[in-house]
Amino acid sequence: MAMAFSREVIAGVAAYAFGLLILAAGVLPPLATAALAAPYALLIPSGLGLLLAFGWQRSIPDGVGRVQALLVAWLLGALFIIFAYVVLERYGLTGSGADALLFVICVLAAIGVLLLGREIWPGAGDRGVLRVVLLVGTPLVLIRYAASVVIYSDFPVLDLFQRTHFHVGALAFAKHDVLNPFVADSYIPFQQLLLGLMARGAGVDPLRAEWVPPAAMAPLQIGAVFAVVARLTRTPSQLGLALGLGLALLGLSNPTNGDVAEMAALLVLSLLVANVRAVESWRTIGITLLVTVTTVGIGIVVLRAPVLWSLFALVGLSVLASLTFGAARIALLTLAVFSALAFHRSAALFVVMAVLAGVALEVFERARRTPRLASMIYWLSFGVVLLVAGMTAHILLLGGHLPQDEFGLWSAFDYLLNPMTGKRMSDVVVDFDLAQGAGGRIALFEVGRKLSILGIVICGLFVLRLVWKAAFAERGGAGTAATENEGEGIPVLLVSLLLLAFTLTGFPFVHRGAFLIVVLLSIVIALFVFPYRSCSELTSAFSRSVTWILVAYLVALMAFVMIGVEYSARPFLERLYPLLFAMVGIGVLFAVLPSRFAPTARLGGLLVIAIMVEATVSRAYFKSYAYFGQMPAGSGAFSHYGHRELDTADRIAAVLAADAVVVSDPKTMALVGARSGNPPLISFSNLNTMVNDSRLRLSTLLEDTVRGASGNDVCRELLQIIDSSASGQFNYARARRLVESGAGLDALQAINYNNALVPRAVLPGVMPFVTGQPGASFGTGYVQRVAVVVSPDTLDWVSRPADPSYFPVSSGSNLGGADLLTRLGGRGQIVGDAVLLSLECK
Repeated sequence: MAMAFSREVIAGVAAYAFGLLILAAGVLPPLATAALAAPYALLIPSGLGLLLAFGWQRSIPDGVGRVQALLVAWLLGALFIIFAYVVLERYGLTGSGADALLFVICVLAAIGVLLLGREIWPGAGDRGVLRVVLLVGTPLVLIRYAASVVIYSDFPVLDLFQRTHFHVGALAFAKHDVLNPFVADSYIPFQQLLLGLMARGAGVDPLRAEWVPPAAMAPLQIGAVFAVVARLTRTPSQLGLALGLGLALLGLSNPTNGDVAEMAALLVLSLLVANVRAVESWRTIGITLLVTVTTVGIGIVVLRAPVLWSLFALVGLSVLASLTFGAARIALLTLAVFSALAFHRSAALFVVMAVLAGVALEVFERARRTPRLASMIYWLSFGVVLLVAGMTAHILLLGGHLPQDEFGLWSAFDYLLNPMTGKRMSDVVVDFDLAQGAGGRIALFEVGRKLSILGIVICGLFVLRLVWKAAFAERGGAGTAATENEGEGIPVLLVSLLLLAFTLTGFPFVHRGAFLIVVLLSIVIALFVFPYRSCSELTSAFSRSVTWILVAYLVALMAFVMIGVEYSARPFLERLYPLLFAMVGIGVLFAVLPSRFAPTARLGGLLVIAIMVEATVSRAYFKSYAYFGQMPAGSGAFSHYGHRELDTADRIAAVLAADAVVVSDPKTMALVGARSGNPPLISFSNLNTMVNDSRLRLSTLLEDTVRGASGNDVCRELLQIIDSSASGQFNYARARRLVESGAGLDALQAINYNNALVPRAVLPGVMPFVTGQPGASFGTGYVQRVAVVVSPDTLDWVSRPADPSYFPVSSGSNLGGADLLTRLGGRGQIVGDAVLLSLECK
């Protein structure tokens, strides 16, 4: 078959290649380099995935939308890249093969775009929808980017605490050819490899790279929400409003494994749900369910098998999708499910919720279209509203802060929890991880932060209106006919409420699926506000009365922000004043637009702005919880470090040996590791998540160092911490240097972990390199280089390790560098605002 490439596709591939050449040449300033490199995190996986999934047929199958195909392609391409680099690491080929593999991947991605470019390029009929998506998505991305990144930062400083370990792993990969599997802990190395490839291939500083991906990768989130919205709405007004509300309520960040798994789950839902204009046959629904459940089971097994099995399974699924055009949607569904499972351990829960939602939507839509059952559906929705309200009231009335079995279901939960995790609900008292996600109160708090009060009120009012009309407006079925168009949102509402009720039961971490509820409720509001075939009548009546109510709501919300919030939330909200006032001003502008302006755009725009303001205020109000209720400084970045701390960390990173382990307080240790790529002595995700035994050992070690303990004494205490296996990152890096082959597979075997995609301990607590005897773990004659960093933050942490300051303490005079050097016998050096003590422990 002769291939014909459009001018647009050829021009796009040429621009793609030219951009890569610019990046390779390294001629751009740092931030410009990051801005140019970030879009390739979308382009390269998408092109590669298009080639793998659709290259054989050179077309996208019927029944699959372009956006769905692109999302599947990106997921498949991203997984293939991750799996391939993990295989290189395991077999000791990272140093010699990483750059060659990147070149091959870039070329294959370009071939994929050449072959499939015409298929994914928007046609003439798509331009109206594309215009709506751009008009809605672009301003919302910019507003959310400003509210989440720009306002609380001071370039290049922005808060990184729970992302610093990604930077450690990224620089270790870029500088030392080590793709450490313990950096991402129990997940595949997505962010670690993304930042690492940007640093390795284009010299992008991971810190500056953090500023770009939230906006550059926003099309993934927009596409995932659009894929669901487009299936369940009929008109451009419904689509635009639902998309706008969904994006307003969902957060924006540099996507993590969990964010990608959420997008994959939304894609699964979009592939499960038939177009709103049709319903599926029961046979098709049954086959789809069987394939989905089978994929979940196989995926869980394969992803725990040796890493090559995972790679072969991924290649096999892509070949199946490329060749099985007769059942294309089911093949792509299989890929989406497998991708979700690979990216995050909670994805099995996301997929189950998406599958249940898809089946329930089909059932309720069939019932709504059946005259005898339509009225019952309205009453059922009213009943479920009362159920959710009752569950919420029950949770609130019980009070307390510890996880509780509010509905007596914990014994039933064990039947699911124990086979999946080996845990029981009774462990919640002693299991910190389980305690963080179990119970109805935690679920209510987490879901409540993501939903809109205004949106819930709108849904409730419309349900009451529909029930009233169906029951009393016209007897004998006429009332049901009258609500036919307005009631098309009822099936989606029922599914949303049932998911919400399930979430409030308190099953561990089920609240992480709240994004499904957010998207579905956004669709519900759009279907209620702009009902199909009666849009003009409702809009003219609805717009006049509601427009100024929404304006009044915005004014009341701003009054609350300025005078009604508690003291701990005020600094975070004050930073937002300019942005909030700008949004309110735009809302008022929508309200006073002349009547000839499209009423749907005016009402929809004002509603999106109102909910966007509410969501922005809500995120800022609860932001203090991430900072342990501490008050930040009035100016600069709201971060665990500032410009002085960053400068000090960069200076220390410049003189560190490649094999040195970093020892300091959590903040300094995290920052120095993030700027150098050197592993920390102790692994942790936040200030308050360090294991208590490790925290006590570390504080004792640092306190003795500050007091002037001898190098031998410091080494002895340090070896005790190492032998307690306090850092998986360091254990792996150390083992990889010690094994003769230098291969990750042998390093994992040395520390008693298997060769799965995400390694698991074979015999927990039994490690050849960790014997429990100080010094024995190194072997005879082994020397470990150690970098002990004492900063003002170190002194603060040593003085109160259980309640340290999240924000940087004052620099300079607090350290007493000269006195400290005297106590250390001149063994250290002053670097910036810190003292660096370099040791060699034998």
